[in-house]
Amino acid sequence: MSWLDSDFKIHEVLLSLTYVQYPHTANVIQEKLEVIEKWSLKGKVYSITTDNGANMKAAINKINDIAFG
Repeated sequence: MSWLDSDFKIHEVLLSLTYVQYPHTANVIQEKLEVIEKWSLKGKVYSITTDNGANMKAAINKINDIAFG
C-alpha cells in the first residue's frame, strides 16, 4: 500500500503477504483481498493494479463494495 502525506511525501507499507492456492480463481483471490476489510480500509482504496486477467477482474468486481465503499 502506498499513500501521500500532507507534505506530499510518499509512504509505502506491506499489509499482507500470503500464499494464493492454485487455481487462482476469482473466489480464491477475493478471499485474499479481504485484507482490505481487516485493516479497516473500506472506502479508502482508490485503485488496484492487476494483470487484467479475467480472474482478477471478477475478483475485483466481487470486492467492489468492500474496497471502494
